[in-house]
Amino acid sequence: MSNSLRIVDNDALLSISLPEFLNVGGDVSIEQDDVLDSIALPKLFSVGFNLAIGDDPALTSLSLPALQSTGTLAIRRNASVSSVSLPVLESVRFNFLQITDNAVLSSGTGDLIVAVGDCVQGP
Repeated sequence: MSNSLRIVDNDALLSISLPEFLNVGGDVSIEQDDVLDSIALPKLFSVGFNLAIGDDPALTSLSLPALQSTGTLAIRRNASVSSVSLPVLESVRFNFLQITDNAVLSSGTGDLIVAVGDCVQGP
């Protein structure tokens, strides 16, 4: 799959489940979905450009178990996210990894991250 996936500003969307979604050449944006509490992208392994998950206040955790590479990664302003798991992420190609303003974030994994450009931001 190429192009982009945008799921933005859906006031009644409770969950996203794309069990066979493998890769996208452009952007993945999941933002401003007020009651979204779960995202299931278990096979997503590559995002060509930007991966942004933000302003989803009901989202409680985020796990991208197959994600190996992305252009940029931003996980921000998700008020209820307590854990982020990126167990096989190896590369953020375009110099931007941001996990910030997630008020209750208490755990995260990303043990294989070996390459990030010059912009890394945390809490």
